[in-house]
Amino acid sequence: MKAIFKGLCPNCGGDIDDERASMGLPCRMCLPDAYLKHPNPLAYIHNPSQAYSRLIYESKQLEEFISFFEKATGSKPWAAQRVWARRIIAGRSFALIAPTGMGKTVFGSVFALFLAHKRGWRSYIVVPTALLAKQVSERLLSYAKRLGLDIKISYYHSLLTKKEARSRLEEIKNRDFQILVTTLSFLNMKFEFIEGEKFDFIFVDDVDSLLRSSKSVDKVLMLLGFKQADLEKAFNLMDLRTQLGRLLRSRRYPESSKLYDKMLELMEELEENRKNVGVLVVSGASIRARRTKRVRLFRELLGFEVASRIDIGRNVVDLYIESENLEEEAYRLIQKLGPGGLVYIPMDLGAEYAERVKRYLVERGINAEAYTRPRKRILEKFSQGVYDVLIGMASYRSPLVRGIDLPYTVRYALFIGVPKMLIDLDIRQRFRISKAIILLANIRELLPERDQLEALRLINELRIANRIIPRELREEIAKSIAEGKPLPPIPERAKIAVEEALEFLSDILSRPSVLKALEESPYIGLEKRGDVFYLIIPDPVAYIQASGRVSRMYAGGVSKGISIVLVDNSRAFNGLMRETRWFMEDIVWRRLSEVDLDKVVEEVDRDRRAIKDLLEGRVKAEFKDLVKFALFVVESPNKARTIARLFGRPSKRQVGDLTVFEVNTGEYILNITATGGHIMDLITGSVGLHGVLEVDGEYIPVYSTIKRCLRCGYTFTEDFGSKCPVCGSEKILDKKVLIDSLREAAKEVDLVILGTDADAEG
Repeated sequence: MKAIFKGLCPNCGGDIDDERASMGLPCRMCLPDAYLKHPNPLAYIHNPSQAYSRLIYESKQLEEFISFFEKATGSKPWAAQRVWARRIIAGRSFALIAPTGMGKTVFGSVFALFLAHKRGWRSYIVVPTALLAKQVSERLLSYAKRLGLDIKISYYHSLLTKKEARSRLEEIKNRDFQILVTTLSFLNMKFEFIEGEKFDFIFVDDVDSLLRSSKSVDKVLMLLGFKQADLEKAFNLMDLRTQLGRLLRSRRYPESSKLYDKMLELMEELEENRKNVGVLVVSGASIRARRTKRVRLFRELLGFEVASRIDIGRNVVDLYIESENLEEEAYRLIQKLGPGGLVYIPMDLGAEYAERVKRYLVERGINAEAYTRPRKRILEKFSQGVYDVLIGMASYRSPLVRGIDLPYTVRYALFIGVPKMLIDLDIRQRFRISKAIILLANIRELLPERDQLEALRLINELRIANRIIPRELREEIAKSIAEGKPLPPIPERAKIAVEEALEFLSDILSRPSVLKALEESPYIGLEKRGDVFYLIIPDPVAYIQASGRVSRMYAGGVSKGISIVLVDNSRAFNGLMRETRWFMEDIVWRRLSEVDLDKVVEEVDRDRRAIKDLLEGRVKAEFKDLVKFALFVVESPNKARTIARLFGRPSKRQVGDLTVFEVNTGEYILNITATGGHIMDLITGSVGLHGVLEVDGEYIPVYSTIKRCLRCGYTFTEDFGSKCPVCGSEKILDKKVLIDSLREAAKEVDLVILGTDADAEG
């Protein structure tokens, strides 16, 4: 024994020594030494507290889930999936941002089954497309059959026959389900069928689609168990935070104190109401939505925020080749690569070009099919080998990008042209707020510094305008601008933003210097079609999501896939390389001629054979954990924030009183947090000599948590009955609360790293 910590026994709240603390066990009073050699010593804890009983229960639930997952899927959950499971078991909502192929949807599906089986919970899985709804529901039914579970699973999507659709709607209307799977479209268009229902667990696949509609966010929160009054309180709390910041900056401390008390009252009310709501997990490959008030509702009501950066690696060989004859080059590569290909057409060429490419390939003996909209049985035929390749659009909205999960079939992605968008520069004839934002964002860096600042201001104003202008008025606004008429009645701020953006864009796009800069830009294309100039800009999100379909997580790791871009516009491709590195710093673009394609194909096929053998039960998985989760604790909140931002834009959530930033470093997924200074010190006065005991010739320091009076600022370690010994105030900040939060955060991870300061105290 080298130290004693007062009041930190996790069971009774009494004193505990460093030996017991390091073993993760209660103090010697709660668990005498005689029971330590027993196979299950935790069974002999005296008077187990509610908190410690919950800890044991959560550990047992995790073990049961790991076994359940392995029986359902044939492989163990990997490190991230175990962490996600711990969070749900503990009742914490969170954002799960990881590339396609990392097992997000499989995890959500299996956990919904687990909760239905073990807790009798009712779950709702929301997916972006009908195809994915079909795949998820079929997978759930397959898992339930494999596990021998009689769990009622209902689903609704546009691929059902009319008879099936009527039957499913009747089930949903009668609440005859334990797990419900629908598209986001169902949530928006047929909400009356589930309105008033409370779900214990909601899993949203593709949170980006959800965040585009404030009504969708509200509906999900209502289905979790929140009331409209809770949402209003959360909005009020956001406004109060803004007011508090202004008061503190102007040093109006008495008013700040009153406002903070009001905020505390609201937070306590929301915390009480939160106890009766379900768990929400929102997942996606990337988040492009802005930090609107609706997005911030997640922070106020559920304690988490979403990040825009992709967090976990992928295993794709990213290749490119310049080509003058795209169709001929595509045919040559498909011949070499064989079946299992997804062929993507740039959005600027349209669905008609996809049909043209299909005819071109079929005429040359390639079994190809265009898949520009969800159609029954096409994917089944593709997985059965009837089709060699499917052809679709390179857009994050495309069913070939968002609705494909065939890990043993899909081997490569082939982009016939750089994934890109065309934005015409005739701003007045075809005005759209989204178009104006894209234009400003892409030409801003080509402008003089003063105009860059104005462009940035207008981007922010237009984003606000886009949120507050009713959808039904947007066509009318475009028509009014095209005809030179006054704008229809819209909020004044939005009206000013639109008018200023029109004037600014009209001015800068008429400048010869700007057009010349656009023509010379290495990252943006400029093309004239008829009398209209078009800006050609890359679409990195479409590329990342589409190419991600060739690399999927499985028990042996992450399968290797090939992605080849046939470059039809060098500037757009330069922009694509630059912007994909913003999402994934470790992406490496290589010329096709620089790699041994035959060797890469063999590695891809080796993974496909392994996946198929695993799925068909011919081999047992040799389990690999791709990354480890670690909690990294530093002293300064600013330092925690700075470290997190070294790895991109982190996701952020609350664990008790802690703000935790989550980032990926490659080997680790780090949860970074700060103690906000020292948390313990030697106890003074009542114990030993200045808090040090002499025991059998050894000196044993006795530590207690640091307490600070919020009224007079006095700091102490003694327990004076929750009162300040100087001014008598009961407003005491005890770092014991922070230690409890650190323990909660530590329960989720495999490793805890202490980042001490480089000084004597550290």
